[in-house]
Amino acid sequence: MKSRWIGILAFLFLAPFIGNAQILTLPDIWNSGKYSGEGVRGFRVLNDGESYVQIDEDKERELLEMNRYSIKEGVREETLVSNADITDVDGKRLSIRSFKFSDDESRIMFLTDIQSIYRHSYSAVFHVLDRNTKRLYHSGKAVRYPTFSPDGTQVAYVFENNLYLLDLASTIETQLTTDGRFNAIINGTVDWVYEEEFAMAKGFEWSPDGKYIAYYRFDESAVKEFSMDMYGSLYPKQERWKYPKAGEANSVVEVFVYSLSTKTNIKCQTGENTDIYLPRIKWTDKADILCIQRLNRLQNHWEILFANAQNGTTEVVYEEKNASYIDITDNLDFVKGSFIFSSERSGYNHLYRYDYVKKQLKPITKGNWEVDA
Repeated sequence: MKSRWIGILAFLFLAPFIGNAQILTLPDIWNSGKYSGEGVRGFRVLNDGESYVQIDEDKERELLEMNRYSIKEGVREETLVSNADITDVDGKRLSIRSFKFSDDESRIMFLTDIQSIYRHSYSAVFHVLDRNTKRLYHSGKAVRYPTFSPDGTQVAYVFENNLYLLDLASTIETQLTTDGRFNAIINGTVDWVYEEEFAMAKGFEWSPDGKYIAYYRFDESAVKEFSMDMYGSLYPKQERWKYPKAGEANSVVEVFVYSLSTKTNIKCQTGENTDIYLPRIKWTDKADILCIQRLNRLQNHWEILFANAQNGTTEVVYEEKNASYIDITDNLDFVKGSFIFSSERSGYNHLYRYDYVKKQLKPITKGNWEVDA
């Protein structure tokens, strides 16, 4: 009897809440944003070191603003951009959620219609706002990896497997390569193997002085195709792409340098053996010297090559060998005639500094422990 009264009282207490309960749906969970964690959108510290920008949203007015805040005071100082003031080519408010500044912060690039391709790769329509003139440029098409030149006056990007250069003042587009073709030749991006195994996507880099663009060229003509059914719509589509399996032919990879002054493409000499990997390129502390990493197919012999941007000649400045495997990372920085990198040569991951002039290697950290970051 006592338990019956407890049940009745519990029902009377919970009835008002049960009556007002709403059914939880999948769109509520995934699409509505009701249960999303609070965060700061588009946070970036500005060059002055005293302020930052973030994207603020007013959902009721469908308004997005890029506002500048004081780091010290935490108060809003200025609205740099509002999507109420800028529109796309169709006259619709432009999304400003995804953006990046030129190095001098005089221009802002906004990315819209972003489409994922594989794990790291994507395409997007880009728009460039000149903060001084308020002029807004629209690319009008989806491209891959639009990147400002160091002085912010030009943008390099990849379209249909070819590398392009856009002059923002004149809006003149220059095609730097012409042989790009789907499932055959790739310029300025990487193939599936490099994206998946070396965590790469963009395959070109501006030199620090803006006089050169180094880029990859992949010839995957001899790579066999793999097919897969792609689900997501009522009827699946079959996609085919180049996918080398173990022991099969990989892409033949080359590195070129485009000179903006001579308007020529210079091939870097990476050796006669083409059954190798070139998993990283990066400009050194010298504006006309490109660093190319070379790795044998067994991935146990790693070399650092320096390439002359003017003629493509190279020299091996450092190498490591391992009985089993060498991991490729982005831990490589150039400092006054030397470079700092991470290595597992001792059995533990540590930092080293190599003076490539004196050819001296010095450990920065050591011991029976590892540097994680």
